[in-house]
Order: sequence, then structure tokens, then C-alpha cells
Amino acid sequence: YVLKEPYDDDLKDPLRDPDKAFDDLAEIKYRAELELVDRYQSFVAELLRLSLAGIAVFGFLYEYLISSTNVLANVLAAFGVLMFGISAASALVFRFLASEGARFYIEALRFTRANVGREQKERAKKSLDIRDEKVRICRTSKGIAAVTLALGGVLEAFAFFLLLIAR
Repeated sequence: YVLKEPYDDDLKDPLRDPDKAFDDLAEIKYRAELELVDRYQSFVAELLRLSLAGIAVFGFLYEYLISSTNVLANVLAAFGVLMFGISAASALVFRFLASEGARFYIEALRFTRANVGREQKERAKKSLDIRDEKVRICRTSKGIAAVTLALGGVLEAFAFFLLLIAR
């Protein structure tokens, strides 16, 4: 459902009509939305970068884990990598859906011209509803990315601590 196009109807889509698709769309109407998306994209990009770095740290720990008989450290490190993987996946979901949400917002703006009919205004509402669903998923995925990044870091830190104590 998330990747499926929201509608496939016969309404006159302003994005398919060259006279309306390239009409001026006041930047002031969507600038704040795009700036907000950009700020969140930057934040989540850092979460993604740190998650991938945490997975790379596992490569360093792996050398010690092979020779270690400390089962608890092995399990903690494995769960740490799992948390980093979930964090990276959640960050990617956020990045995709945030871009899609901005797309549906701008699409809704194109349907709200003064000369559009009731059907197009309803389609604008539908675009905003779809955007709202994507934003809700984004909020959740951003939180998941942040929490699992922290958990992954804590788990790998404990695994490394246990390996240092065992040596």
C-alpha cells in the first residue's frame, strides 16, 4: 500500500495537462514544507550514517568475538548489529516516505487552483490524506531509527566491555 499509486482515475490531472502543469506555483506555498522535510532528512541521514558506522564497528569486534568464548558478549554484539540494521532500515523508510509526502503536498497545491471543480478539490483532499498517512509512518520510523541506534550502541559497547574484561 505504501508504494502503490493512490488513485488511477479519469479526473483531469493538472500534472498531465501542459497548460496547468507548468503554470507558476507560488514557492511561498510549499517552501516551509520543503524546508521542514530537508531538516528532518538531514537529521535522519545522520542516524543512517551512525547506524552504518555501528555495523562497521562490528567488523572490528568480530575479530575478537571469533576467539572469544564469552557467549554473552557474542549475543550482545549480534543484537547490537540487529539494532543498527533496524535503525538503518527505518531511516531509509523515513527518507523515502518524507519525499513522497512532500510530493503529495505539492500535488494537492496544484489541485486547489481557483478554477478547479469539486472533483479536483476532493482529489486535493485525498492527496493531503495520503500525505498525512506517510507523515505518520515517518514519525514512527524516525523514532524507531533513533531508539534502535541508541540500543545498538549500548549493546555493542557492553559487548566490547565484556571482551576487555575477559582478556
